[in-house]
Amino acid sequence: AMLAQRLSRYRLRARVAIAPTDMAVAVAWGGAPGAEPGAAPAGLPPGGIAAPDPRLPEAGWRLLCPAPPPATATPEDWQRHRLSLGLPDGSRDLEAEKTVLLEAGFDELNGVSWTKGCYMGQELTARTRYRGLLKRRLVPVAIDGPPPAPGTPILRGSAEVGTLRFADGGAGMAVLRLEALDEAALSCGSAVLHPRVPAWMRKPEAAP
Repeated sequence: AMLAQRLSRYRLRARVAIAPTDMAVAVAWGGAPGAEPGAAPAGLPPGGIAAPDPRLPEAGWRLLCPAPPPATATPEDWQRHRLSLGLPDGSRDLEAEKTVLLEAGFDELNGVSWTKGCYMGQELTARTRYRGLLKRRLVPVAIDGPPPAPGTPILRGSAEVGTLRFADGGAGMAVLRLEALDEAALSCGSAVLHPRVPAWMRKPEAAP
């Protein structure tokens, strides 16, 4: 109910109703889940819907089903896969009311439209892009050592260049200043981080 109330803030002119649902959400990856393009994924329960993840082809498919589909992978498997792709995952990697979407790659991942009409946050997002105001990016990192807690500062020498946002074993996501993206190693608590800039990410200096 609280989520529906929060989402209602973004219902501006459209005549839509927002209410909780008991539908199950799942993800499938490792190739198209159907035998043919557009075919239903194997094991998709009756009434289920499958759609390609719009962010990256490697991200697979998103499923919405009346009942949970049979699983051949664990949430931990998905965690490792999405970290390998550098895909942000909500509040694990982003700070509510603080994260700038372009810092998190929403532009390159088809999460921001530059042609759509007015929407909440459009002015800030457009100004950030056209004035070249990005100073940081959210990127995956490899972690050598004990995983630090989220929020731990990341250092290059004695200078703070970022913050760890999420850690899961030897991988995580971190917000880094642009000048630190190409560093081979950075310190974070008692661990060493190795930035892994994903191939899909355009650095601001290389953006059109």
